[in-house]
Amino acid sequence: MIYRAVIRPVAIYGAECWPATKEVEETHLSDMETKMQRWTAGVTRMDRIRNDVIRQKFGIAPIADKMREARLRWYGHVQRVS
Repeated sequence: MIYRAVIRPVAIYGAECWPATKEVEETHLSDMETKMQRWTAGVTRMDRIRNDVIRQKFGIAPIADKMREARLRWYGHVQRVS
């Protein structure tokens, strides 16, 4: 799947070391993710399909969860090095 292989990695590249101003960044990334999923699926807002239905169709976790995973993974690396 193109979204999982190309778009998401580019969107969250380096997320583990971004500043933790979560609300704005997560909102923007979540909006971008929804738009990209709709574009990849060939669905427009005029089709009146809910975002959660499209997310289920792709079968992927929200991008905010993936960002948290990346931050925790990075934190683990830092703790092991220290």
